[in-house]
Amino acid sequence: MILDLRGAVKDYSWGTDPLNSPIKDFLLEDINQYAQLAELWFGVHPGGSAFVQNTGSSESLEDYLRKINKEDLKPEFLAKILSVGSPLSIQIHPDKLLAPGLHKSDPKNYPDKNPKPEMAIALTELILFYGIKEIDEIISLVYGHPAFQAINSNLCQLKSQSDLRPFIKSIYSLSTEHLRLFSSKVTKNSNQETDHIILKVLEKGDILDPGIVFAYIMNIEKIQPGEAIYIKPLIPHAYISGNLFECMLTSDNVIRGGLTTKFIDTNNFIDLVDLSNTSSELKPFVESANLKKFTLPECDFQIISVSGETKIILDSSFCILVLISGLCEIKDRENVHSISAPCSKLFILNKDENLELSFLMKNTVAFLIHN
Repeated sequence: MILDLRGAVKDYSWGTDPLNSPIKDFLLEDINQYAQLAELWFGVHPGGSAFVQNTGSSESLEDYLRKINKEDLKPEFLAKILSVGSPLSIQIHPDKLLAPGLHKSDPKNYPDKNPKPEMAIALTELILFYGIKEIDEIISLVYGHPAFQAINSNLCQLKSQSDLRPFIKSIYSLSTEHLRLFSSKVTKNSNQETDHIILKVLEKGDILDPGIVFAYIMNIEKIQPGEAIYIKPLIPHAYISGNLFECMLTSDNVIRGGLTTKFIDTNNFIDLVDLSNTSSELKPFVESANLKKFTLPECDFQIISVSGETKIILDSSFCILVLISGLCEIKDRENVHSISAPCSKLFILNKDENLELSFLMKNTVAFLIHN
């Protein structure tokens, strides 16, 4: 079966103007109802399920699979298009050992037992905070930046890597008065790239938390279109700007550390955050000129990234196609179906079936996610 699939829209405040978001091209409804477009979800999730368009009607993907007695095909992944206009929260994701314990001790903030391995592929230049700077760079910053100089008497001394976690704990012990003092110095001395990012957060007027200080000890990475990153467990990160395709194991388990109006789990963040300087690179296990295949650790699904003309034989029982740009011909036993971007499709195949997908244009950008 080849079915039309519609994603679930999220209009979070950190999104972009609908006219500038790639998400708008996938929507049938009037985009004027949205102040921002932030995410478009493809999968099954309590917070928003994709919808199957079938003979004029629409029903959630979960309901549709139940109706056709294919509940065993319910995807364990959640795929998204993100359009980031302002920084998201600083956060870490638990691994498979930590997630069950977090859920047991705090089911309100950690509503499932799953880890959250996650990857992203940039659609435009993607800028993000990822990981911790080298200790020498942090020391130089802390004792040289005017904003830190204003609050250093309230922070633990930082001389070596072994001092870093106590130093971070002291950041999270700063009073609101000290955070305001730090912010005022950032406003008056905005010379570094992080200064400009934090100013954008402060301009929103609703965030004043230790994340505005912690962000300064994080690396800033710039990922170019088509490049992939892997968000490793417990590595602090926050998207800053850009459009991207994201895929993860379905989970809501996020340990937030700041730049947010949501719950900040200070103790767990301080105790668990990985302070090593680590790379975000995710290498495909299959790669050709226009095709890359990825798997995430401890996940059974596969992500295929297409960037140009290529052909794929698909025999998976369940697959979602998100076609960002280009044309695709889909050949089954009887017919050839032509589709053009932007669109999203659902493929459900029997054991003896396969599809031949031909991507026909050099400007093709497409993603397939299958069990």
